Amino acid sequence: EYRWHLLRARRAQDAGDLDAALRDLDEAERTFYPTPVPDVRPIPALRACVQLAAGRRAEAEAWAAARGLAPDDPPSYLREFEQLVLARILLARFRAVGDAPALETALELLDRLERHAEAQGRSASVTEILVVRALVHDAAGDVPAAGAALARALALAEPEGWLRAFTREGAPMRPLLRSAGPRTPFARAVAAAMPGRDGDAA
Repeated sequence: EYRWHLLRARRAQDAGDLDAALRDLDEAERTFYPTPVPDVRPIPALRACVQLAAGRRAEAEAWAAARGLAPDDPPSYLREFEQLVLARILLARFRAVGDAPALETALELLDRLERHAEAQGRSASVTEILVVRALVHDAAGDVPAAGAALARALALAEPEGWLRAFTREGAPMRPLLRSAGPRTPFARAVAAAMPGRDGDAA
């Protein structure tokens, strides 16, 4: 039941029904039973991502504060996803109130996470980190840096066909693909898979 609700939440988020996604995450949390296997993508962190997409930044920030997350925490695989959500929160803060230092802090955090994931050979993690890095550079107006991060992420994701690493970003990813994305078959496949796309990004 737990995994079923997680799948429903993911599908609802991909479809843009964020309220339904949050309801299913609540149900997933209700039916979750801890196991000896570490939960590296905990439900509260997933919920914070959906809250950010829904414009509920204050709730996501409250979660990060309650978890004691700080941008200068050392990288940790077990908390990597939570730290990546923190970078997203910093990006959302800039978008909401123009807090430029938040972008610099996010990039410093992403630098540490990327080096740590690369040193351990975790390409899926590096891809996800690069996607957020591309969005942060784009928000800062640094199109070349955004394009470089996006190109690396696409190259890493292509062998596995990992479209969702990009499509789940929704509206902010569409113009980035158009303006900075490489013109490769996989990039075109990502653009075609974007929900609610408004034209071909290739």
